[in-house]
Amino acid sequence: MKQSIDTPAARIGCEIHRICSQENLSYKEVAERCNESLKVLFPAQRFGPIREERIARLVEAWQNPAARGVAKHIEDYELAAIPPALRFSLDEVLGSSFRHHALVWDPLGDPHYSENVLKLLKQHGDRARELVGWAEFLPCSMETPEFMRAHHDRMFRGQLTLSVREWRQLMQQYNEFGDRRRQLALSPERKWYMKQLMRVSDLELIVFGVADYSFDKALRRTQIQHLADLIVKPENKMELILAEDAEIRPIEKHLRDFDSQFCIDERLTVWRSHGGRMTWSEDVGLVAQHRAILQEFERLSSCKHAQAVHDRLVCYLQEMR
Repeated sequence: MKQSIDTPAARIGCEIHRICSQENLSYKEVAERCNESLKVLFPAQRFGPIREERIARLVEAWQNPAARGVAKHIEDYELAAIPPALRFSLDEVLGSSFRHHALVWDPLGDPHYSENVLKLLKQHGDRARELVGWAEFLPCSMETPEFMRAHHDRMFRGQLTLSVREWRQLMQQYNEFGDRRRQLALSPERKWYMKQLMRVSDLELIVFGVADYSFDKALRRTQIQHLADLIVKPENKMELILAEDAEIRPIEKHLRDFDSQFCIDERLTVWRSHGGRMTWSEDVGLVAQHRAILQEFERLSSCKHAQAVHDRLVCYLQEMR
């Protein structure tokens, strides 16, 4: 009977073997895919390449764990690169034995859980150096209360599957959550630096009043002015980075499944589905993977200096007159 040792390396090796058999891939082809994934995730790092021999040793950790030279451990950068390269879920493969499960907050299913989410964010924020985020919209902490409420109204009113009661519940949940996050972000006691990434095309939806922003121009113009004022003052410790759609095309596939994502240092990652469910994880491998995508977004962006972004916002204000 074949000996079996349940380790992260063995579980990853088992999944690699399954996918190779299913897709008729060689270990060399797997290694090539993994190295392409590494280039996207960690462009500034100098990891050695994942070689064909390394893939074989991972598979051997599952097939024959007693053999000499099998993989005993798996590195964080490998955990970040291999799953997207082979299109499998790391959470499903490793499970709760080796990872913190990603936790989900559904505002409709558990309307009182927002307090726990806020406590979690504050707990990490109290010790944080930096919060880096991307979204298809502005975070509530960078919005005026009036703009935020108008945006939430349009956003949730457009979801035809919601009843009136559910719509009101979501509005209350997100408005209260946003108010608390804004209060924290604007507090003079905040120590962490905030860096927000956004597509120019998403920002221009606000400027021109399209889709979820088809409300009063005065609210939208006040918001753009507020944003320009926030980022130009160093004491606010806030930065906005803008990218054209074409610039971030190499990482676009990593942004399709949700509408926002942010990381607090190397300790927490939070993302939200298009339906409004928030998910977070403290798993270091997953945080590293998400941070790498955000770092690549910033690297590819052409409009990243505070004065350049401020000047662009001023141009938008002139267009909105």
